[in-house]
Formats: sequence, structure tokens, C-alpha cells
Amino acid sequence: MEDEDCCQPWRYLKQARKSPILLPIICENALQLSQDELRTNISTCLDGTEGSCASFIQTFCQSGQDILPVGPQNTYARCFNANGFKCDFTAWNLLPSSSQGNVPSGVNCQTVLDTVAEVCPQGGQGSITAGTFVFTLDPNTGSCGADAISGGLGSST
Repeated sequence: MEDEDCCQPWRYLKQARKSPILLPIICENALQLSQDELRTNISTCLDGTEGSCASFIQTFCQSGQDILPVGPQNTYARCFNANGFKCDFTAWNLLPSSSQGNVPSGVNCQTVLDTVAEVCPQGGQGSITAGTFVFTLDPNTGSCGADAISGGLGSST
């Protein structure tokens, strides 16, 4: 297998969109990351509106670094207007209610949502193995109002 294909195993998994997918992304030239950091678990591909939300992933993941910690079993969410549809993003803190809040990892967020965008054209959700957040990308019909890139809609519960 060529190095380029090694780091993009989801190219071969598009046919398995409806079942849980564990994607071990292990490359010879990976950047000194532990094996747990390299495992992306796409738990669900959604049925619904198909839309490309990839251009908003980096903004969502970076904005998650600037928020107060997300409480246990709570979410951080943002909505972005695209051309003819909207992109809903959510980061759900899986820590038990007895734990303190946590800020979602920008790297984990980007890794998971980039993979979701590639594998699940109608959106989906996933996490990094041993991570504390589940990340969701969900394209939908309609509008979320003001564009989040311009400071629009976001919430944390």
C-alpha cells in the first residue's frame, strides 16, 4: 500500500457507511502519536440531507478551544449556513456527572469530523478512542440564521 493510501483508509470504507467503523490510522511516517491518538471511531453515519460541511470543521473545532469547559454529559454546538442548507456541529462531553467540565480537543475534533465528512456525506458522529467527547456533523435543510463564521449561533449546555 502506498503511503498516501496508508493515511486515508476511509477511502476503502465508503461502502460500509451504515455500520460502526473503527479506523486505525497507522502510518510509518505518523508524527510521534500514540496508537490511541490515531484511532478514529465513526459510530454512526446519518440518513438525511447530504451536504458538504467540511469547510466549517476547522472553525468549529478551533472555536471549541475558546469556550468555558463543557459540563459532564453536556454539549457545545454551533450552526453554520452553507449554500442552500445548514451544518450543525456538536461536541458532547461523555464524562460522568461526578466529573468536572472539559474543553474538547481541537486535534481530536478535527480528526473525527474530517473523517466523518469523508465517509458520511449525510453527516455522522464519532470519537477518538479513549477520548471524552463525541463529535457530530449534521447537514440539514433550512437556515440557522446568522452565519456562525460572522459570530452567529453557538451554544453550550
